[in-house]
Amino acid sequence: MTPGSKRRLALITAVAALALFLLQRGNAPAVNKSPTTTPAPQAGANRSLESTAARLNAPAAEAPARLPAYNAPLAIIMEPLAARADTGDAKAACRLAMELIRCQGVEENQRFPGVSDAEEAELEAKGKLDAADQAAKFKLYSLLAAQECLAVPDRLRGRAAHYLGQAARAGEPEAMVRYVDLNFWPLDARGVFADPEFDRWRRDAPGLLHRAFAAGVPESASTMFDAYQNDFGGVGSMIANDPVKSEALRLLMTRLHGWRDRGNNSGLDAASLARASELAKQWHEGPFKGRNYLGQDRTMFQLAAFAKRGGAPHEFCTSDTLIP
Repeated sequence: MTPGSKRRLALITAVAALALFLLQRGNAPAVNKSPTTTPAPQAGANRSLESTAARLNAPAAEAPARLPAYNAPLAIIMEPLAARADTGDAKAACRLAMELIRCQGVEENQRFPGVSDAEEAELEAKGKLDAADQAAKFKLYSLLAAQECLAVPDRLRGRAAHYLGQAARAGEPEAMVRYVDLNFWPLDARGVFADPEFDRWRRDAPGLLHRAFAAGVPESASTMFDAYQNDFGGVGSMIANDPVKSEALRLLMTRLHGWRDRGNNSGLDAASLARASELAKQWHEGPFKGRNYLGQDRTMFQLAAFAKRGGAPHEFCTSDTLIP
């Protein structure tokens, strides 16, 4: 059997397996892997980057309703999620928003087909089978995801920003960081500045980022680093650059993710470098509680419309707490 034949056989097998998965997803009971309880909000804390006050436990609250399992069919979860979100359920709003964002991105991807069939065949002819396989897998993933997203009700299309903003303001950690990072914007930014959510985002994004950071959400550190280092992106243009805090955040991320510290080119003097090192230590031992996420891929949330690295499924809004 030639390499090309083997590759085609493997892809046919993959198609069959994915088709079976979708069939099972539509018919079999989904297993809920999300947390079943949510501790009540704690007392407020100093939300500055310099320090985080001690938090006091509040009385236990009634456990919220479970979110649908990550593999539950969109056709049966979208309207119930919307009903819950519209009554103020932050977790439901987050999950609904992320499914809408995923489908919005999937639809946009259909306009950019990527590697053509002819280009894929050329890669195969040149013996670049890994590249050809990746192109084929992306097409297959996009096709199946687009088919699934046909189940999104028309009344909910275009509502991702609203629901993500609702969840973010209520303190859902993933929603807070994704909202600050403008994950709800379409790739072509069409209609963004006319959306009522834009003014709310501009008003709330800096404060939400500081809240997430003060609560130790690991994905917030890279967004904060960018914001203090330059004016690239959205929220970074609203937060004044600070080279000491930028360097401190770089050092914090080496602690959080087990990265090797390769030094810096910040141009800071010795006193400023010492201050940055001390800040990184305070943050790591304070809001981030000395954690190390080596190997856990917690530097940032991955784009919802693309398959995750390693093939793991997207599981949105799984935190068991809301940030006060």
